[in-house]
Amino acid sequence: FSNHIRKLINVNHLLIKNSPELKRLTQENLPSFLPTLTSFELSNTALEIIHPHTFQAWSLILEEFIITNNTNLEIFPSDIVDGVLMKLNKLDLNYNPIKYLHSNYNWFPYSYTKNLLLKNQQLDLFLKSNILKTLPYLENIDLSHGFISENLIKSYFPNMSNLISIDVSYTNLTENIIIDLLTHLSQTTNHFIDIYLRGHILNDENFCSYFKIFQNAPNLLNLILDNSHECNCIIELFYRDKLQDINNNSLLIHPTCLLDSSRNRCDIQTQLTLSKCPTNGHTNSDDTIGDYAFGGVIAG
Repeated sequence: FSNHIRKLINVNHLLIKNSPELKRLTQENLPSFLPTLTSFELSNTALEIIHPHTFQAWSLILEEFIITNNTNLEIFPSDIVDGVLMKLNKLDLNYNPIKYLHSNYNWFPYSYTKNLLLKNQQLDLFLKSNILKTLPYLENIDLSHGFISENLIKSYFPNMSNLISIDVSYTNLTENIIIDLLTHLSQTTNHFIDIYLRGHILNDENFCSYFKIFQNAPNLLNLILDNSHECNCIIELFYRDKLQDINNNSLLIHPTCLLDSSRNRCDIQTQLTLSKCPTNGHTNSDDTIGDYAFGGVIAG
């Protein structure tokens, strides 16, 4: 990097991409204009090691810290940042083959992060490092295409008061883990949350669990599923009284099956009875079901 660049102009965005020669990142091989950057991206390189103390947070104004798709980066060290990145908005670690994180990983330097991207990651590693508990300002979390070996929702998902979206599409999460996640969110949120579940199927055999979530969070949890999802009782529950909106708005994303007027519709009251769902002391009349406990959006 030329150290004369800083004298000529303030560089705001630095993208280092497709560099097979770059294997180590140190304080010495970073440009002198680093303090002027609001976005730093390192992707598709041969990066293997990030040295300790490479970034001095007190001299930086980074809003985006992006290290993605570096096929040799198996370790993401805990001490690469000294201090706290006070302006950080986005932390993107997508598609790095990270295999090791210390259980007491120091996520404090990234604690102001609002957007966390962890696509195609071993989710156990990150959850057990208490990343979600250490980043209190999180608004958007992308865990899509990730994989997990055990149910860690109850132990490692905190109450996230600022969360507005979470994406667990195309993961290996079982339906029981998804139910635990939705239950946790329904019990702790007081605002609208988008939950992306593409690649997953919600089955009627778990109808009571979804109905309980329905009761916990009226109009707050918005599920985004595949547009090919069948119109089972769960979908019918999510979309009660929404058909007119779908017919009147061609831009509204919806399950294709809802437009089939000849389909056999699920009667929610009957399903509640057949599934023997507890309703917190209320009778199972249609009036007690009320409006949607959460909206449903189906996407391709």
